Amino acid sequence: MNFNLEFKNLFIKKRKIKELMKIKNNFFLNSLKMTNKKEIISKISEMIKETKQLETVYMELREGIGGVESEMFCEKLYKMYIKFFERKKILTEVISLKKTTNGIKRIVLRVKGKGIFDDLKDETGVHRIQRVPNSEKRGRVHTSTCIVEVHKVKEQVRSNINRREIKIETYKSSGPGGQSVNKTNSAVRITHIPTGIVVECQKERSQMENRRYAMNLLKAKIDKSEILKKEEKQKSIRENNKIPFSTRSAKIKTYNLVKNTIKNHLNGKKTNRVKEVLDGGRLEFI
Repeated sequence: MNFNLEFKNLFIKKRKIKELMKIKNNFFLNSLKMTNKKEIISKISEMIKETKQLETVYMELREGIGGVESEMFCEKLYKMYIKFFERKKILTEVISLKKTTNGIKRIVLRVKGKGIFDDLKDETGVHRIQRVPNSEKRGRVHTSTCIVEVHKVKEQVRSNINRREIKIETYKSSGPGGQSVNKTNSAVRITHIPTGIVVECQKERSQMENRRYAMNLLKAKIDKSEILKKEEKQKSIRENNKIPFSTRSAKIKTYNLVKNTIKNHLNGKKTNRVKEVLDGGRLEFI
């Protein structure tokens, strides 16, 4: 579901609606037949009010340990979340994507919906999968991981980023296999030097639009790092920004396709409805 299209259709000013009402034999009116004018304006006002209450979240998935298996797992998790968003009619758009012939190395989504942060906040961490790959001739179980991060965008995000503390690079957008999909340097990469946070955006053809998206994501990540600093003053910024995934034992969820189970290590829940969770996005089961 595309943000721009949805909100372009939604945010019609009431003044313009009233002007349309004055035109005789207007197609807009004819299509609505005898619908009450006040009801139309009231409904649009209500929809605009509801959208202002929506939360914006950036969700990042990237490969962990396992090479090709990790890339395949990242793509599987991405499809799982998309199914979840579709069922809840949540608006999503891809901000940045690094895809390979095997799967996904890294993807950043912009997600907008009511109470969406509460739905996704516990997804942050290392997701671990255990399975026997098709290429495994001896039947050995392989373990690979995918890292998920969720960043909430506040209404008043940090705006005073020192321009001397960021490095902005531009490059050509690329598709699967590394081939260029844009002849201009429209993709943007921004590095926040003090924290080492790096964000990228290659969604739009316009460099300015990509820069705007990247800056919003950067602000959200910096805000999150500042919250972590307050909560854990004894830890450094670098440790706070880093999700531990150096070992296969670090995890918040384990998807064991050999035993046909999924376990949530945060709440202790366990389910054997693996297909419904992974293919249907039924996160409520776990």
